[in-house]
Amino acid sequence: MLTTRHVARFVNARRFGKLPIEYKPGSLLDMQPSGQNLFTVSYKHDEAPLVCVLGWLGAEWRHLNKFTTWYNSCNIPTLATIPRLPSTVSHSLGKRYATQYIDQIQSLHQDSNRPIIFHTLSGNGLLFLGRLIHDPNFHLIKHRIRGVVIDSAPPEIRADRFSRGFVGATKTLLGYKMSTAYANTDFYHNPFLTPIFEFLFNIFLIRMGKLKQFETIRQDVIKKQPHVPQLYLFSDADELVPPQDVTNFINMNKSARHDALIQELRFKDSKHVQHFKMYPKEYSTSILNFIEKCLSGNAQPTSSQPVVKKIK
Repeated sequence: MLTTRHVARFVNARRFGKLPIEYKPGSLLDMQPSGQNLFTVSYKHDEAPLVCVLGWLGAEWRHLNKFTTWYNSCNIPTLATIPRLPSTVSHSLGKRYATQYIDQIQSLHQDSNRPIIFHTLSGNGLLFLGRLIHDPNFHLIKHRIRGVVIDSAPPEIRADRFSRGFVGATKTLLGYKMSTAYANTDFYHNPFLTPIFEFLFNIFLIRMGKLKQFETIRQDVIKKQPHVPQLYLFSDADELVPPQDVTNFINMNKSARHDALIQELRFKDSKHVQHFKMYPKEYSTSILNFIEKCLSGNAQPTSSQPVVKKIK
């Protein structure tokens, strides 16, 4: 049930100004989250890539810190951002954020040739990558990109997908716990919010003609990003982005670029953007192996069987 306390928290939680960006230099200190069986390596500082972590809709810094802290424990610097909720539907705000992010990358490493790995989370992270690709200054960093990790994305461009994403983001901003909701309810549904969002997004995408803009961004991710390896991490149990959405996008990618270097890790029972939490060893191992192959130029297309969590 929504209360005045929840609404006040939502109103005060976000200021729609500059894009929030957090840079963390790599560290040789053991910073990995306690209690997790994570695979780590120790890169030399001048050999480590910059990992650009692009957060999901409604994510908070405590969520992204789990990823950046692990990268930093491998002495890998990160530049993380969480595109604010309005930028998802506002192309002008999204474009402004994209320019700010590229400027930040340039300000950090404009005198070096440090390679870049993008790590996108959910549809919002991949959407922001599309906005970066569409930015006039993307050519300034394009030659440095060595690989793209795509976690729990992309969804199809449909009103019901947008609606479920915004319901989940709104509930997170209002203080609802995703892990608690997963136990017995559909976190991405609300009897009050769902019909409102579905009505609004049907108008937004169809009647206002915004569907074509999002499809253009989606095509840019396929056709205009650098020809670098891609690693898709997704799950059969994802309630927000069904696995069929991801495999359809992968097939579109392969059809458009027959020499696309695509790797897949498909989990059996982890929820949306919960693969790292549920399978820390498999997740961290696959990403570090992927990064190593990207940097060495030895990435090869692979497709793995679903990973099933073993119940002790």
